Amino acid sequence: MKKFISITAIITIIMVSSSAHALTFIDIDYTGNMVAKAHDTWLVANTWQNLGLGGDVGNQFIEYKAFEFTVGKTSRTNFLSIEATAIPYYSIYETARSEYISQRLAEGATPDQIGLEINGDANNPPTFVGPSQSIGVDFFLIDGSIPLRPGLNEGEVQPSSNVLANSSYVFNTDNSLYDEIFSTLFIPLSVKLRPNNNYWIAASTEFSGLTLNYSTEIANGKIKGEKIVNPEPSTMVLFSTGLFGAFIRKRKKR
Repeated sequence: MKKFISITAIITIIMVSSSAHALTFIDIDYTGNMVAKAHDTWLVANTWQNLGLGGDVGNQFIEYKAFEFTVGKTSRTNFLSIEATAIPYYSIYETARSEYISQRLAEGATPDQIGLEINGDANNPPTFVGPSQSIGVDFFLIDGSIPLRPGLNEGEVQPSSNVLANSSYVFNTDNSLYDEIFSTLFIPLSVKLRPNNNYWIAASTEFSGLTLNYSTEIANGKIKGEKIVNPEPSTMVLFSTGLFGAFIRKRKKR
């Protein structure tokens, strides 16, 4: 009996310890340098600019955005943790809405019916929300900087061409009316980071109408897909307690 309790406790401690250290976020310092590349010629296409000239990736202007950072100690990163909001392109919704109205009128629906389907009311959400939308984004870790504009604005920098790692993710919205929130996505980007060196986190996408607002963190550890591999500590405690209870019950029956 005591032997069983000891084994259960040891297993619990090991699993809890393993779970607690399954994922570690790396301490990074952003330098404040943020730059973007634009689609449009009025922002000088395919040229790095200060972020003040642009917004988030995927809109009608910005196709590439980058943040410069440093690390305090040598670190191995396995993942880029992404928090993002995908904002649908409203023009797609407007086009689909016009087609929907024409279709429903042809089917004999009244204007009041169609208005309720499109706008909803206090008790009913709209049943027409437009088509789904998606945007594919490439994420990069880049080593080093070069001058933003040689001979001008001394001290301003842009990412070098030394890409250490890159990975892609497709963000999907269910419809064209509501924003879609993405919480704690883990994008594989495995690379060793050195202190006293500057790096860039960058994101790039072609214009699809949908705009992506995002923030990032660097993490190291073990995950499976978008989930941490190891169970939560509380889950393992409950699991071990359950095993112990089952053992006691079996002993009593004997």
